[in-house]
Order: sequence, then structure tokens, then C-alpha cells
Amino acid sequence: MDVERLNEAFHNFTTASKSLESSYEVLRERVRYLTTELEKKNRQLNDALADAESSKDYLNAILYNLEDAIIVIDPADRVTMINKAAKELLGLDSTGVTGRKFADLDFSITEDGSGTSLSAGDKKYNIIFSRSAVADSDGSLRGSVILIKDITRLRDLEIQNERNQRLIAMGEMAVTLVHEIRNPLCSIELFSGMLEKELADNDHKKLAGGISAGIGNLNNILTNMLFFAKPHKAAMSRIRLDSVISDSLAMLMPLMESKRVILEQSVHDYRISGDAEILKQLFMNIIINAIQSMPEGGIVNITMRKDGASVVADVQDNGEGIKRRYIEKIFDPFFSTKDKGTGLGLALATASIIMLALGLVPGLPHIPFFILSAASGGIAFVLSRPEVEEREEEKEEAETVDEPAIETFIEIEPLTFEIGYGLVPFVESGKAELLGKIKSMRRQLASELGFVVPVIHIKDNLQLRPHEYSFLIRGIEVGKGEVMVGHYLAVAPGKAEKIDGIPTKEPAFGLPAFWVTGNEVENAHTKGYMVVDVASVITTHLTEMVKSHSWELLTRTEVQGLLDNVSKNYPKIVEELIPSHLTLGGVQRVLQNLLKERVQINDLVTILDTLLEYSPSTKDTEILTEYVRHALSRLITKQHMTQDGNIHVMTLDPKFESAVATAMEAGGVISPEVVNKLIRAIETAVSDGSSRGIQPIILCSTHVRRFLRKVTERFLPSIPVLSTSEIVPSVKLYTTGVLRYED
Repeated sequence: MDVERLNEAFHNFTTASKSLESSYEVLRERVRYLTTELEKKNRQLNDALADAESSKDYLNAILYNLEDAIIVIDPADRVTMINKAAKELLGLDSTGVTGRKFADLDFSITEDGSGTSLSAGDKKYNIIFSRSAVADSDGSLRGSVILIKDITRLRDLEIQNERNQRLIAMGEMAVTLVHEIRNPLCSIELFSGMLEKELADNDHKKLAGGISAGIGNLNNILTNMLFFAKPHKAAMSRIRLDSVISDSLAMLMPLMESKRVILEQSVHDYRISGDAEILKQLFMNIIINAIQSMPEGGIVNITMRKDGASVVADVQDNGEGIKRRYIEKIFDPFFSTKDKGTGLGLALATASIIMLALGLVPGLPHIPFFILSAASGGIAFVLSRPEVEEREEEKEEAETVDEPAIETFIEIEPLTFEIGYGLVPFVESGKAELLGKIKSMRRQLASELGFVVPVIHIKDNLQLRPHEYSFLIRGIEVGKGEVMVGHYLAVAPGKAEKIDGIPTKEPAFGLPAFWVTGNEVENAHTKGYMVVDVASVITTHLTEMVKSHSWELLTRTEVQGLLDNVSKNYPKIVEELIPSHLTLGGVQRVLQNLLKERVQINDLVTILDTLLEYSPSTKDTEILTEYVRHALSRLITKQHMTQDGNIHVMTLDPKFESAVATAMEAGGVISPEVVNKLIRAIETAVSDGSSRGIQPIILCSTHVRRFLRKVTERFLPSIPVLSTSEIVPSVKLYTTGVLRYED
């Protein structure tokens, strides 16, 4: 009985053990499944966090580099973020701003009838100020975003536009007034002339002559008023400046005597080039202003002196002087410091007279007329003009403004490099690092391509963004890019560790990169990044664009120049080839075909010798190009070899070669289906090779190379296509993949 019970107990224990073991296995499978799921979720979470961090960095970079000032504050009005534009506008240091109360920042904002202004340090700006609350999804206040837009430049433009409108109105008024006044003035001048003749032997003749001279002077003033409506060309001639001053003083002596003004002068027989009548009006206006500034009498001192190659005329007085804040305004129309002044004296008869009397045009690098004034009293007008020493008969041809020939408006430059205004300092003399690199680039390209590329014309383009540039060939844009001035471009080598910076793409090759500040350069170098400055980024992009389009720049004129150089040492080759077997255009097309695939044309002797050998049997430039490529096999091999002397290639599936050969027999038309399969095969092989850092090169048989290249140059133009005849036998070939024909 006991044995049976013991057996039953053992049986129950065994059954329970098996059940427990089965449950344990189920539990272990469940744990394994949960572990796998947890790892998967962790990876997804990490990827999401990485994407969120990347998006955050990108948005912060955008916010930081906005042109408008942005300040973010928390509910307690403490600054949590401030961008670069805000720091520059408010004159704040880069450190110590975050965490401070917004009201404690060192600036002030005021509003008046003309708008809102901001004062920071010793600077004042016209601004647009806005403050927007930031709330979360529950409606809770998270803080505020403050935007400050600097519209100082816009306000200046508005003022300038308003001034221009006033000038336009004045010009229209001047035209009407001049014609209305000149009608009776002509009659007065006629009558005064008749009166002067009647008083031939009378003392009153001088008075009649003074009337005639005054009318002539008034007529000149009216003429000057028209300068605002329609500028006139000065009648330039060689004149005595002392005679001009004497004639001006003769008209003003009665006025000076009545105002108890004493004249002191020291003038000399100096000759200059100018318009005597307009200069006379200039001096009269300056002297009249001097007399009016001394109501109780005073001294006007006129001197002439030489300053190097120039003649300087000084008109000084000891009157009230002009306050400094008015100096820049005295030539503005309608501005006057006198109670009954019109503001037309210096504006009309000085600002325009200076340009016309001296033959000046706006935009000169210096102004030969300036003002010295002291707040304590007195003012000096200084006029400087180069002295003319040549005899008048040697200076007969009139001075005219050179106008460009009309043909220049239809000319198109072969190469043009346009830049935004923010890049102008990189090509000016003070910081012409980009200009120097472009000059070096042309020398390098001449060595690499085999001919000298045309001069690259650099000009600014206000249609571009400040730090944007554009490259044009014969007036058509072929590429553009944008840089960040004050930063460096760190180009990532493969899968490099992430660094602090603004993500971007390297413009020449499309590689992933970051814009970094100078403080991050050393860190980027440490992590294996290649760091280059802005000028090098632009030059590299420009070099690649020129190489890609070099065949377009090889004109017949360039080819003729290359042939002329060869003729100096090998005249027979050129004489036999052209025009007996090939035209100049045929040679040009062969050279262009080589440049399209970035094959140098330095070895012109070999190229021409090969053409001379095969051109009697065929005039097809594509077939001749293939013969030339075979002759240049050493050059092509060297061009594609790695540093260890090997070439990594992708081979072509025999089915593709068979399909291309069949198409050749049928007239050279490859079916779209074969083309699509070939492109997919190349893309698959290229992606595999790119992951290993290998430049893809397609290797095929000689007879199908040019047809295969026609297919790839449209879809994948950067991938070289070589034939077995273009690689020297001594080089080792390594196959990195096969372009498989997949059904």
C-alpha cells in the first residue's frame, strides 16, 4: 500500500515538474519577446530623440541667425534666449545675458509721434517693436517672444524719397518761374541797352551798364534754377580764376560798402579748367552769405594758393558762423537759418554750380569743396581745383563724358561671377583673398585642362542675398551657392561624429557639412573633419563648375590659338591635318568631347597625330574621339588611379553588352527598358561603393563604351565610363561590383 502511494507521489511530482518546466519555457519565451520589443522601442526612442535634437539645433540655428532681433523670456521676464542680431543691436556681450531680467538690459525704448525708437549706448535706431505671448497646449503661459526690427535704413530711405519728391516739385516750379520771369526780363534788358547807348557821354552810363550787368546776373540765376529740372553741361575752358573773382566782387562792391564789410584779398594769375560764368555765380553766392552773416559789418578775406598740383581758393569771414549740426544741411533746398531765408541760395547756386562749373559728376572719390566752421563765429569755404598749365591751343578738344559704345550693351561675357553685397569685401583690395584664389584657380585650371579659360568677370548683384553667389556662362546661370561669412565649413569624412554647428551641404560635391565658428575649428579637426574658410569654399565650387562646363568655353578662337602654339614646333602636323582631313570645327568637337569627360587636352601633339592617322578613313568626330582616348590611355589611367596605384571598377553584365551591341547594329537606339535596367543597376552598385568610400568607375568593352556613355551622361554624368583599351596593362584592376541585368 505504501509502495503504491509512493509511486503515485513520484508520478504526481514528475507531472508537476513537467508542467513547471513547460511554464518556465513559456515564461522564458515571453521574456525574450519582451526584451526584443524593449530594445526595438529603445532604438526607436533614441532615433526620435536624435531627430528631435537635430530639429531643435536646426531651429535654434535659424532663430539665432535671423536678421531681426529676437529675445525669448520666461513668465518671470527673465531672458532665456537671445539671437545674434539682438546682441549686435543692443550692444550686449555674448555672455551674461541669459537669466537677466528683460527690464534690466541696458537700452531704452521710446515712442513719439514719428514712431518707436531704441537707444543703446550712444546709438539710436528706428524700430518696430512687438511682444507675443507663448502658451502651451493647455493654455498655460510659457513666456513671451520679443521681436525688434531695425527700420533705420528704411526710414532714411523714406526721408530721402520725400526730399527727392520736393526736388521734383521744385524742378517743375523752376521751369514755370523761369519762363514767366524771363519774358519781362528780356524787355528790361533791351531798354537798359538802349538807355546805355543814349547816355554815351553822360555819367549815368555806368548806372545803365550796372542795370544790364545785373540783368545778366539775374538771367544766370534763372538758368541755374533750371539745373534741378534739367542738368546742363558746363562750357569748360581754360580760365583765370583771379579774373572770375574780380568780376564777382565788382558786382557786390556797393552791397559790401553799404553793409560796412571790408574786403581783403590776395589773388594770383592761376589758370584752371572750368565754366567762368557759373564759377562767378558760385563766388557771388558765397560772398553774399558771408555779408549776410555780419549784420554789424566785418571782414571778408579771399585768398588763392597752390596746394601741390591744385589751386585752392579760400573765402573766409568773421561773422556768426554755422553750427555743426547744420553743416550737412546747408546745400539742401528750402533749408535756411535765416528768419526770412528761402533756403535756395547755396542749394541752387552752389550744390549744382560746383558740379557744373568744375565739370564734376556724382560718385567721384573725393569732393573738392568743403566747409570749415567754428561755433564761436566765422566760416570758411574752400574750393580746390587742379591747375591747368598747358597752352589753350593744346587743349582744344572739349571735355566730354565718355559713354560706352552701344555695342557693349549686347556683348555677353563668357564667364561671370556675381556676388551679393555681403561678399564684396572678399574681392576688394582690403580683403581680396577671394580675388587672389580665383587668379590662382585660373592658373591651376590651365594646367589641368590644357587651355586657358576666359577671364572671370566679377560683379555685385543686388538681386542676390547678401552672402549668395552665382556663376554664369554667357549670361546664363549654371550654378549658385550661399555661404556664412564669419564661419568655417567643416566637411564630414564619411560617418563622422556630430559637432556643434549649422548643418548644410558642401556646395561643390554635395557632401554633408557644418558651418562652425572659429571656436569650434580645433574641435572639428580633432574629430576628423576637413575645415575650410569661406573663400576656399567658393573657389572650390567655382573650380568644379568651370571643369564641368569647360567644353563650352573652348571656342574656335581658343582652338586656333592652341593650334598656332603647336605649329611653332610641329608645323607639319597642323598643315597636313587642317583643312585636308579635318576642319577647325571638327578638331574643336573632338577636344570638346574629351573635356566633357574631363580628359585633359595638354598633349595636343598626340591628339593631332592620332587624328591625322584616322581622319582619312572617317570624319565621325565621336569615333575619332574614341581613337584619341586609346592614344591617351596612360593619361586616362593615371587620372583614375588610387594612391596605391590600383583602379577600382564596376564591370558590365554580358547581357547589357549584348543589348548595347544589338542596338548598335540596329542604328544605335537602345530600348527604354534596357536603359531603365542599366540605370537601376548603376544606382545599386554606386550606393554600395559609396558606402565604402570608393569612386565608381564603369569598365566595358571598347566597342560599346561611347554608346554606354551616352546613356550615363544624361542621368549620371559624374560617373566615368572606361574601356579596356584605355587602361594600361600594368595597372591592377579591382572589381567592386557588377552591373547586373535583372529581369
